[in-house]
Amino acid sequence: MKNLFAIIKDSTINNYDDFIIRKISQESEEKFNSICEETNNLVHKKLSPNWLTYGSLIVAMLAFLIMFKMLIAEDGFLHALETRGFIFYISCALFVIGAIVFVCCIRKNKKGDKDPEMADCSNRLTKTFSELYFELEVPETAPSIDVMLTITKLNKNGEQKFKKFSILPYVNQEVRVFVEKDSLCLADCTSVLAIPLSGLKGIKKINKLIQFPRWNKTMGIKSPEFKPYKIYVSNGYIWCKPYYEIDFEVNGEEYYFYIACYDKDRFVKTLGMELPEIDTSKK
Repeated sequence: MKNLFAIIKDSTINNYDDFIIRKISQESEEKFNSICEETNNLVHKKLSPNWLTYGSLIVAMLAFLIMFKMLIAEDGFLHALETRGFIFYISCALFVIGAIVFVCCIRKNKKGDKDPEMADCSNRLTKTFSELYFELEVPETAPSIDVMLTITKLNKNGEQKFKKFSILPYVNQEVRVFVEKDSLCLADCTSVLAIPLSGLKGIKKINKLIQFPRWNKTMGIKSPEFKPYKIYVSNGYIWCKPYYEIDFEVNGEEYYFYIACYDKDRFVKTLGMELPEIDTSKK
């Protein structure tokens, strides 16, 4: 089976290419790339990177833990200080440095969130998205769901093998989902994919944790809508359990894609048909 949303490394083709039915114009693509580049540059300028914010917090917490362990050492704090004082002093220094960096990052982020330039860029980006979806004929009422992008690499036999996005196995990409004629359509702001409804085989529950880098919803993870799913943040990443595999077959080729647990009901409702549950003991 092929992952529909697998990006094949060092290849000019991807698994989803054959399912594209509409794409934005070259002019629109250039406009979109331009504002994305502008947004990324502004974010790097106005906001602290997540790795620095959470990294400094982790350093400060670990340093504090070491300091605390020495304060309650079985052989006494003074004796511990005499025999391994360098560990305590290094931990003190790391705690102070980590705490200062973390506070500076938080202050910079709060200032950046209120920056007029950031607000203006965000508004222009939102407007651009609306224009692109209009060009692609995506219904305004189409709900958004998260699908999981991943990277694969072709081995010597031409088979696709799983490869991580840095330390992450998946990146959650927001797409609009709707039914058009006899097809399930999945659209981002650059193209629309169409999967024949007749090819859908079922849904499989993957009862494992999955992590991804960002939260795409307007409402927070602790809001009443998402609280039942017990989503949480750890080390700057989003974690949830379970996730779901949607299986389908087209022209004798089997495919699948993953969606998050909090989007499963929204997906099935939009589909307008019941998907049979696939036995998880089968592959």
